[in-house]
Amino acid sequence: MTDPAPAAPSTSLTPALAEAKASIESSIGDPNSSYWKDSADGTTTARGVRAKYRDLIAGELAGEKGYLGPPGGVDLDIPTDASRYDISSAPGASSMTAEDRAIVDRFLPAAHAAGLGQRKVAETIGFCLTMPGPISEELVGQFVKFAVERGWSDEAIEFCLDFASSLDGADEPAARAQATPAERTSVAEEKASLEALMGQMDSKYWRGPQSSTLQARYRELLAGG
Repeated sequence: MTDPAPAAPSTSLTPALAEAKASIESSIGDPNSSYWKDSADGTTTARGVRAKYRDLIAGELAGEKGYLGPPGGVDLDIPTDASRYDISSAPGASSMTAEDRAIVDRFLPAAHAAGLGQRKVAETIGFCLTMPGPISEELVGQFVKFAVERGWSDEAIEFCLDFASSLDGADEPAARAQATPAERTSVAEEKASLEALMGQMDSKYWRGPQSSTLQARYRELLAGG
């Protein structure tokens, strides 16, 4: 009787990188971890940690031993304005609740400013409608794998994660209810300015030393800060 064949490895990554991937995954459920927040000393950025995780997933999906960055590129199917996205093609769209629709209505103009085309927008909405629940290690991992398999760029994945994190507590009344008309106008102008930068992949919103600060500020604005 011959011995059974050894079980196939669960990952193609090297042991060290598989351990690094597992370590990152264990931090996703903590909103104060390095996956979501830059280190206090500035040596580690959340954006960098998330990019590393995405590249490890891409390498694993491709059967590589190490990192593999997802392809980039400009979306060619972006509509002329946010109101022209067709969300009816998204899985689960026909059963959206009023709360779902409110979030989608906030997502569309931000997605348009970030340069997401029709396919990515429909895929994102469909994923969220069919995989509901609070942000967790499992859900983030599933979304990143979902996006990497479809060839999304780092920028597109990063935008979606930033938007999702901005939704936590975004509907709380907070102090914004006390804002004066002048303050609300100022916030709207700042948000529009950042969204204009988001549409340019080589702008300071996405690249350079100010990128993390500008992205954090945009999340604050989405949350009513």
